[in-house]
Amino acid sequence: MSFRGAITARCPEGCEESDYEVWSFIRGDLDEPLRESLMAGDINIVRCPECGNVFRPEATVVYYDPRAEVMAFIFPESYRSDEARWRAKMHEDFEQIRGALEADGPISEEPLMFFGAEELGKILQADDDLEDEVRVARYVCEGLGYRMRPVLRSFARGRSLPRMLPSREWKEGEPFSLKETLKALRALLGKNNRLSGYKRWLSELESAKEPPPAAAAKR
Repeated sequence: MSFRGAITARCPEGCEESDYEVWSFIRGDLDEPLRESLMAGDINIVRCPECGNVFRPEATVVYYDPRAEVMAFIFPESYRSDEARWRAKMHEDFEQIRGALEADGPISEEPLMFFGAEELGKILQADDDLEDEVRVARYVCEGLGYRMRPVLRSFARGRSLPRMLPSREWKEGEPFSLKETLKALRALLGKNNRLSGYKRWLSELESAKEPPPAAAAKR
């Protein structure tokens, strides 16, 4: 679940310090309205009780979505000049909360780090756009006799590629077959050539020497 924390902050207009409640931990998979607010840049906006000015106080937010394999610490933009200090702080805090978070599954990679939420918002929007392609590809592949198989999420996200690829039957833990995956991609794009993410997959794999890393099937 998502939760708030209390902070003390001063309005940019120079008013007296006041206490505010801001979101400090957001579960993106469980709280879609908060996820959308973060993507829109509307998270943690408060109103000064003295002058009515609306502003965003400096506060760190942890964003977690095990479904999408995203763990991120969002620091205020003003902290950027001391990145090394805050990266160390991130690792320290992450180790303190890691045990509780791993009840939803192991976290194998270190958290992402951002100064301001804009960049994370772009990543989440890109994920949503690619997920639309996954849904279309899944439907097309059912008619072609293929199943959709998950790729290691960090590999796909780092290349702005859809998180799933078409494949024939496979066993858990079995690697992708580069030859068969290329064949399936060509069949998919033969039915729908408007899937730009899968066109990029085809280009990526046509020049690859090894197949993409497979992920455990979750759904």
